[in-house]
Amino acid sequence: MKKIIAIASMAALVAGAAFAVDFSGNVEWNGRVADYNGTDFTAITLNKNSNDSTLSFYVNGEKAGASFNVDVDSTDYNYEAKIDDIELWVKPVDALKVNLGDVGHNLNTMQFEWWRTVYNITGKGVSLDFSATKDVTVGLGFTPGLDTPWFTTATNSIAGIYGYADIGLGDAGKVSVLFNYGDIAQYQMDYSMLGSKIGFGVGYSGSTSAVSYMVDVAGTFKEEGTELKFNYVLAEAKVGYTAGDLGLNVYVPVRFDVTATEDALCLGTILNVTYKVGDVTPYFLFTTGANEYKFVGGDEIHGWLGGENLSVHFKPGVSGNIGEASYDIGLDFGLNGVGSSSVFKFAVPVTIGVNL
Repeated sequence: MKKIIAIASMAALVAGAAFAVDFSGNVEWNGRVADYNGTDFTAITLNKNSNDSTLSFYVNGEKAGASFNVDVDSTDYNYEAKIDDIELWVKPVDALKVNLGDVGHNLNTMQFEWWRTVYNITGKGVSLDFSATKDVTVGLGFTPGLDTPWFTTATNSIAGIYGYADIGLGDAGKVSVLFNYGDIAQYQMDYSMLGSKIGFGVGYSGSTSAVSYMVDVAGTFKEEGTELKFNYVLAEAKVGYTAGDLGLNVYVPVRFDVTATEDALCLGTILNVTYKVGDVTPYFLFTTGANEYKFVGGDEIHGWLGGENLSVHFKPGVSGNIGEASYDIGLDFGLNGVGSSSVFKFAVPVTIGVNL
């Protein structure tokens, strides 16, 4: 095994020198110093969720590249590593990029707290990205379905396609258009499918010297027998403001159930305040929504802010860098549910990363 690793390393160095290929990667570890779920208390928990610790590799040249993750999965103190999220790309001509493996697209993504969006395309397959001009990119992709092997169709999943267009408007921002057909779209921030087969959306994003903003609106259709029925309207808005070292971000996702007779509207909120002090950034995070970290919730969640499923969480913390390493530690506490079903939870999550 050591010989194989040595040979691979030498080949990588030779290829990098001969073809000007950039090699990079990062290692990330997630855990919790303390965790109380309303009933049980645990301390020093590694990999609270599966696939939390990841070793990522990136190899990129002018005409081709690849990336993959090594995910560490923990179950009952047994740790297993697996290679996932494999992506290969090649540019036969400068204007065309062909992607194989993990493909997808979204309108806009809120990134200040986590990678969230109400309309996300994801899957394993093939996609084409064509840069018509420096400001206009269009794409078309095919994937066999959510969480299914390459180029196969699962029993409860159909092959899907998606297409998009990103149009730059210079200083005026960017307009994006996205559509899909099939089980390849995730329509909620908890990534529930909502039983929808067709989705479409339009997004806009822009910024000034102090303010950044984005707005997305999407609609979905579901199949009922041989008919298509309009079932959901999804929207999200984000505004960010910076003044020196102070940062303020507000994000609001909204879902409206067109088929509901009552409690059709459901939404959540995220407020994040940061203040940078050198390489250290203290922050305060406030979230509300349906169920813990799901905000607009799944298909079964209805009502203003999730009704009886309302979740309210607070998280003061600090993040920063020490050389090539990064860290994030906070105190996450709050209530899940309202009334007699309310449950108090708290945790001390920790994330440590190192760039290779």
